[in-house]
Amino acid sequence: MTRFIALSWFCVLMTTLSPAFARAQSLDGQIRDSHTHATLSFVKVELLYRGVRVGLEYTDQDGRFSFGIVEPGPYTISAALAGYSGVALAVDMISESGNRIDLELNRPAAPVQRGAPVVSLSEYMIPEAAKKEFARARKELDREDCVKAIKHLENGLRLFDQSPGALNELGNCRRKLGDLQSAEAAFKRAMALSDKDYIAMNLAETLTAQQRFSEAESMLKEVIGKTAENGYAYYALAVAYFKQDRLDEAEAAALQADFRKHLPDLHLLLGKIYSKTDPPRVVSQLETYLKEAPNGAQSKTVRELLKTAKQG
Repeated sequence: MTRFIALSWFCVLMTTLSPAFARAQSLDGQIRDSHTHATLSFVKVELLYRGVRVGLEYTDQDGRFSFGIVEPGPYTISAALAGYSGVALAVDMISESGNRIDLELNRPAAPVQRGAPVVSLSEYMIPEAAKKEFARARKELDREDCVKAIKHLENGLRLFDQSPGALNELGNCRRKLGDLQSAEAAFKRAMALSDKDYIAMNLAETLTAQQRFSEAESMLKEVIGKTAENGYAYYALAVAYFKQDRLDEAEAAALQADFRKHLPDLHLLLGKIYSKTDPPRVVSQLETYLKEAPNGAQSKTVRELLKTAKQG
């Protein structure tokens, strides 16, 4: 529904500006793996006019997509799928008989390891006993048991307190268990040892959970300033805006995140935003979440919500 509303608005506007835009046409295509040439399903395909998204599709099981109503003019079509490098292509819609665009996506090549593996000085200095504790913590994290993981992380950090990775994991577990002050302290200790963006973002999300929105916003904007293509930072910023009921800014940040990163949970956030600003658009966001995360943590709940919505 969202796609058709956006396209209808776009068509009316373009028709008003120029008679040439009255000539609707189609844009179809197929997406394949550049190496195997196998067709790729569930690829996110976006159609943009001067940087504004006017269409969103996902490829079917044969890798095909179709935009049924497209007016003549200059467009950009982009395609993204987890595990592949995204691609964007300029398209000039001229022919009235329809257009076809076939794309190929590349899997990033794994870096070639030459010679002996490089070990950072901090890793080299970690005592064996600390390494064993961090390894035990990793096993508990894989089992999603933060209580036991925290015990091993803290044991390891007593032996070696210069591991930003262990401190970051400690912060994540503390936050998950609701101990936000301890989580904040762990993230700050990690940031003192590393300038990794994900640590700053974890701290910003912890500040947001404590309703310290100004601090979180400043930190996230700093991350975005360093890495403008960081979709996660835009998503975290959208969450901060939403919790302040700054809905227009939340939507804008969420759409920026959507343009940059494949984040299924983003569509749940957009659904919450539209439930307050534009309820008819909620269903399409829930459907998009299920397309991107058919077995996601919230998939069962989302299916039940959609079923209720359609029955009502």
